[in-house]
Amino acid sequence: MGADQFTYIGTSQTTFFSGNGNVDFSSGQRDILNLISAGIASTQVSFNRATATTGGVVNNPGNGNRVFDAITLANGNRILFEGIEQIQFSDTTYDLSVIPNDPLFSHAAMVLSMQMQQCVEP
Repeated sequence: MGADQFTYIGTSQTTFFSGNGNVDFSSGQRDILNLISAGIASTQVSFNRATATTGGVVNNPGNGNRVFDAITLANGNRILFEGIEQIQFSDTTYDLSVIPNDPLFSHAAMVLSMQMQQCVEP
């Protein structure tokens, strides 16, 4: 349940990435999607972010329909992701996390394991 790093290989038309509930969030660790090794720049993609009321892509990764944030690449391939706090492109890094202003947040391990830090719309 700690921070994970996922690396995109690009061999499938649709690729799924799911962060596992990062209990290390308060210590600065992030679930990271690495697109650097695939040579993907932020200018080569389009985003479809899920919000509380709209956006995202509904898909079934094998265990039921869910709404994912989506990145569409220039070649039409899609990356569907959830629970990812940072995306590293070859030209920049996007921080998708929201950091609450509660001084006791770092002590709330159960909140972190439920990914509550991602429930706030930026």
